[in-house]
Amino acid sequence: MITRNKWMAIVPSLIAQLFLLACGGTDQNAGSESDNRSKAITSAVQHAEKKTEVSPADLTNKGVGPIKAFKPGSINAQLVNEGSELFTAKCAMCHKMDRKIVGPPLKGVTSRHSPEWVLNMLLAPDKMIAEDPAAKALYEHYQTPMINQQLTEEEAKAIYDYLRKN
Repeated sequence: MITRNKWMAIVPSLIAQLFLLACGGTDQNAGSESDNRSKAITSAVQHAEKKTEVSPADLTNKGVGPIKAFKPGSINAQLVNEGSELFTAKCAMCHKMDRKIVGPPLKGVTSRHSPEWVLNMLLAPDKMIAEDPAAKALYEHYQTPMINQQLTEEEAKAIYDYLRKN
């Protein structure tokens, strides 16, 4: 879903491109030119969306909170199942894996952020939003703070394994 800020970046470009399309003449290649113009518009929209990435990859930032070091082992199927249930009960009202609801989509979050950062965001979102630059950027973009669900470390690690699996 495209947010208001993204639209503000995309709309002027689209208006200019549509104006140029309207000024074009007609000839035998009109069909292929139309296809090329559609591809150009699609490309411009995709490029604008990429430029507005809020949380770029940073695997060195551990965030702020109770987790100072965490080395995840192999994905544990039992933890994934537990994490799935916890995610559904405590996270799914604001997050989906592949699209924005209230908060950001979470697909790939474990490849963009360190395990410690993800766990600290799950365990201490208020502290993260107040002190961590990446969490602040997410808050500024989505304009909604993540609610502290009072998870235990074990529950947070189960959700982390669920996020890694998905």
